Amino acid sequence: MQSSKTKRESRTAIVAVYSHAEFYPPTLNALHLLSPRFDKIYVLCRNVLVSTWKYPKNVELIVVSEFDTIDNTTKYSFVKKLWSYFQFGNKLRELTKIHKPSLVLVYDTIPFALYCLFKKRLPRKEPFVWYHNHDVTAKSELGKFSIAKLFLLIERKNFRKLDLFTLPTKARLEFFPVDKLRSQLVILPNYPSKTLFGKWRSETKAGEAFKIIFQGHISSLMDIEEFVKQLPHKVMDKQIELHLVGPISEQYKMKLLQQANELDVKKWLYIYGRIPYDQLPKLTASCHIGVAIYPPHNSMTRTMSTASNKIFEYASVGLPVLLNEREDFRTEFSSYRWIKFLKNIEINEIQVVLESLIQDYEFISEQAVKDFQRELNYEFVFGQVNNVLVEKLW
Repeated sequence: MQSSKTKRESRTAIVAVYSHAEFYPPTLNALHLLSPRFDKIYVLCRNVLVSTWKYPKNVELIVVSEFDTIDNTTKYSFVKKLWSYFQFGNKLRELTKIHKPSLVLVYDTIPFALYCLFKKRLPRKEPFVWYHNHDVTAKSELGKFSIAKLFLLIERKNFRKLDLFTLPTKARLEFFPVDKLRSQLVILPNYPSKTLFGKWRSETKAGEAFKIIFQGHISSLMDIEEFVKQLPHKVMDKQIELHLVGPISEQYKMKLLQQANELDVKKWLYIYGRIPYDQLPKLTASCHIGVAIYPPHNSMTRTMSTASNKIFEYASVGLPVLLNEREDFRTEFSSYRWIKFLKNIEINEIQVVLESLIQDYEFISEQAVKDFQRELNYEFVFGQVNNVLVEKLW
C-alpha cells in the first residue's frame, strides 16, 4: 500500500475489466478523466464486443481470446472458463510486468482476484491498486463450490491490501469487509458525463406524440407489458410511444410484438436492442420520459439507487423518471421533483402519472437538467477520487 506521497517514474496505468469496458459507461467516463494524468493507459478486457467507442489517444484497448459474444461465454464448460480466467490473469500479469504501471485499476471481483493470484510473479515495486465494484453479488447467491465463490473469497482475503476502494452506492457496503480497509473508501455514483450527455436536451413537448424510453436489460421482470397496454390510450390528447433500448431475448421480443399486434399499436412500439453508448444520448434526448424499474430479485437490484446510471442519464437531458415504489428509492430520491414513483406498475396508475408529468413538463424537465449540471454528473463526483490519486501518486 502507498501510505505517503511518492514520486513515480512511470506514468502508465493498467485497467482491467473482465467483460468489456464498453458495457460499463462509468468505466468509459473514468478513462476519459484519467487519460490526461497518464502517458499511457492499457485497458485489458475480453474479446466479447466489437469496439465502437472513441477512446483518448493515449488509451489502448487490449483484448484477450478469440471473439465470442458475452452470452455464449456464460455457457462455456468448466474447463473452458478456467482457461479464460488463466488467459486474462496471465495477460494482466504480463502487462504489469512489462509496463511497470503506477496505477492498476481493477473492475469487479474477477480481475481483482486474478490480479492477486498472479501478482506473486510481479516485480517488488507494486503499483497503487484501485478496486471499483460495478455489480455486487451476495455470497448466498453463489453455488457452494462455484469458481465465483472462490474468487469472492480471494477478494475478501486481499481487501486490506487495497490502496483505494470505490462503490457506486452506500447500500452495497454491507457486502464488503470495509472494516479491513487500511486505505481510502469513496462512493462513486454512476452519474453520466457532462462531456457526453451534457450536449443533448430533450425535445420537451414537441410534436403530437409523447415518447417513453426504457434503457437497460429488457425482460418481463420490468413489467414492460403494462407500458405496451398504455399505447392504445392517449394522454391529454397526446399519442404515447414506447422506445426500448438494450439487450432483449428473441423470445421476449416476439412476445411484446405479439401483444402490440393484438392491441393494434405496433407502429408506436420501437425495439432497438443494444446500441453503442455514444449513440444513446441522442436517442434518449429524442424522448420525453424515462422508465427505470428495479424489482428486488437479487442483491444487485436490491441496492441500485446511485448505482443506476439510466436514472441520471434520463435526467441529464431533461427527462423525468418513472421509478417503481421502494422504501430505499423514496429515501434516496424523494427530494427530486423529476422522479415520480409507481406504487403499482399497471395501466391505470401509469396513466395518472403521465398526466401529471405532461401538465408540468417544462418545469420538471428544467429541474432535472439543473440537478445534473450542478451535482449529478460524473465529473463532479470523480473529484474526490482525483484528490486521492493526486495525493498518493503525484
